[in-house]
Amino acid sequence: MSFDTQEYVAPLQEMETAAEQAPAEEAEAEAEAEGDADAGAERAPAADVDGRARPDADGLSSHDGGGTESDQRARALRGTRHRRATLGLGTQVGPDGQETGAPGASREPRAPDRARVQIVAGRGSKLTLAAGATPTEADLFTRVPSGGQRITHRRGSETTPSVEPTMKPENLFIGGAPASADVRQGGLGNCYFQSCLLALTANDPGRLTSMMAMSGNQVAVTFFRQDRSGNWVQKTINTSSTVLTRRRSDGSIALVGAGMRIAPQPETCEWWAEVNGSTLEVHRRDTYETALWSPMMEKAYADFAQTYGPYGDGLETEDRGKSGYEIIDQGGGSQRCYQLFYGGAATGTTQGIANVAPGASVVAGNITAIQRLLTYEAQRGNTGPGQTQQFMHARIGADGAVTRGRDLIDAVKAHLAVAGLMDSIDEAINPGTALDRLARLLRSLDRSLLDAQLDALRTVLGNYLATPATATEQDVATAAQPLFTVDAYHQLWDDTMPAEFRQLRLNLGILANLGSDSGPGRRQVYASHAYHIKRVHLRDTGGADLAITAAEVAARAADIDPQRSSVEVENPHATNEPDLRGGGPTDGVDDGRFDMNLEDFLRSFDLLRIGTVTH
Repeated sequence: MSFDTQEYVAPLQEMETAAEQAPAEEAEAEAEAEGDADAGAERAPAADVDGRARPDADGLSSHDGGGTESDQRARALRGTRHRRATLGLGTQVGPDGQETGAPGASREPRAPDRARVQIVAGRGSKLTLAAGATPTEADLFTRVPSGGQRITHRRGSETTPSVEPTMKPENLFIGGAPASADVRQGGLGNCYFQSCLLALTANDPGRLTSMMAMSGNQVAVTFFRQDRSGNWVQKTINTSSTVLTRRRSDGSIALVGAGMRIAPQPETCEWWAEVNGSTLEVHRRDTYETALWSPMMEKAYADFAQTYGPYGDGLETEDRGKSGYEIIDQGGGSQRCYQLFYGGAATGTTQGIANVAPGASVVAGNITAIQRLLTYEAQRGNTGPGQTQQFMHARIGADGAVTRGRDLIDAVKAHLAVAGLMDSIDEAINPGTALDRLARLLRSLDRSLLDAQLDALRTVLGNYLATPATATEQDVATAAQPLFTVDAYHQLWDDTMPAEFRQLRLNLGILANLGSDSGPGRRQVYASHAYHIKRVHLRDTGGADLAITAAEVAARAADIDPQRSSVEVENPHATNEPDLRGGGPTDGVDDGRFDMNLEDFLRSFDLLRIGTVTH
């Protein structure tokens, strides 16, 4: 199992106020358990549930409750505390999609500078400029022959000031609206909910802005819940703008849940000069917008779920007494979350993706699934009154991934057997030279080694699927690793081999990571993890777009090229794109957004989750 070690970390001194340093609370934070609290370590009974925690060496996914916040009913997890949101807890995102951390403060060194100065823009009369603009020295202070203030040194200048970055107050959105880059699933197993936020930012961002408001340090989020009569009514969750954090072993503070993106550039920059003692100091305060809406939405959702259940239709008996964070950390179905945002106007359905026999046509075997994809594509942007809008997500369950792997192993072994038979026939008819015989021997050894390793994995897969199961997800991942080693078995990495070899290679990228939904290692897609479908593009064998409707799919299935057709997919972790060889994503930007050809998509997922809204 591979764990994601990228976390949202801020220096301790930046985070803690005097009120947060109470000895009892600090003792609780320091007593947090190091270890693995992977919600998906057991074989999930919920084939209909996506999502698991992201465990790591700092125990950021422990979920044995404790601690409360006075204005929030959802109790925190053990060892966590709600702290004031500061810039140091957020992260900027580089053009390569990688998180670069928060912008840091700087304090310039002192340098000799003897003069008399008169302040033009002081602490009480700051000069405000757009980001990137630079004032002149005269905009900040002037040198005078007499009077003024005498200095012997200067700290900073109009080109190299001491910088103080800060958050824009009472601000939830960067640029006034949510963006898909804002959705950054953290250490909670709520990919199903985060995937819905991705869908909303892409297709109905106004819904998110209309349901959230901030005043001072208070945030109000309005969801829908079902009352005792079965009617959907609005419920507003009011909470402070604090965020869920945990102290790490190095003394820093990390966000536990959803990340907070910081705008790449400050919105405004305030400049001023002041004299401290005999030193003239030049300062700049950079004010950044932040996507505080994302962690606030998650926090409000935890509070809501603790009373009304994760879908707003009531709390399950087994969830009574659990904290809201524990409830949303258990995973769920994306299609059921849309009633939280639209009430009774939303319905949820699912559509299976068939396990088409290796070598058979995935298009012919998945007519209904492709029809659903096309219907979604036609309706995804419909937000007008009276229109029907769809949102769509995809996942593959652990059982589905294992079943497909077993079938692919059988297909590959059949190809190996045929190849061995052909070599035997060739040797009998035409023994050839010593070099020919040696080549056949080497091919036979290669096939035997691969065949034996395939047998070993197939045994584990069979044990996993048995009733009762005698193998775990971790057993499957461990058994898949030798075959998934790059070029260890060259036939699996040779695209001139029959298609089943490549399909097994993709499947191994799922099996080798079973039990995890994130990590820095090589992968295809993660099992039991919700992905948002952003766009669908059907194309013909010439690569031209196919303008066909869902009703025409069956009649025109032969026109659809599954290799040239594609599906745009988003991972709510905002990273961890498919990367089989370990060289990074194909587009060079690991931001969680990637294209899959239709063939790979239909063979990598086994379920579509669809939310339908009538506006």
